[in-house]
Amino acid sequence: MRRLSSTPCAVTSPANGLSLPISLRPQDVRHLTLSTFHGCPPEQIELITKHLITEHDLNVIVKLNPTLLGYERVGSILHETLGYHELELDPAAFDADLQFNRGVELIGRAARVRKGTRQRIRHQADQHHDRQQSQGIPG
Repeated sequence: MRRLSSTPCAVTSPANGLSLPISLRPQDVRHLTLSTFHGCPPEQIELITKHLITEHDLNVIVKLNPTLLGYERVGSILHETLGYHELELDPAAFDADLQFNRGVELIGRAARVRKGTRQRIRHQADQHHDRQQSQGIPG
């Protein structure tokens, strides 16, 4: 498993676009939120998520787009519930985006990958501890 190296990066505020340079160490980052563009292929979301979990041991939060709720439901929320009658939705945007059932499957598989990764890490830690004990190194 590759660990993230200490990397200078920038945190950018979406509100005003200001960027602050920071340096993160691997131990500073345990969780990551993945936010994808509308229309991002589900396979790509899943591959990115799996990579972050298995290769970098990160807890990943996948931000799912509102299109996941479907054209009718989003339209109802925007127009009837919130009163934004002047907004028009593009049905094609909903067809191209991740669908609800596929999203549920994707999250389920990601959870299983995370569970397997944790078990593997725990097993590796136990093996390391056992080697230290057999060499007389206090644990």
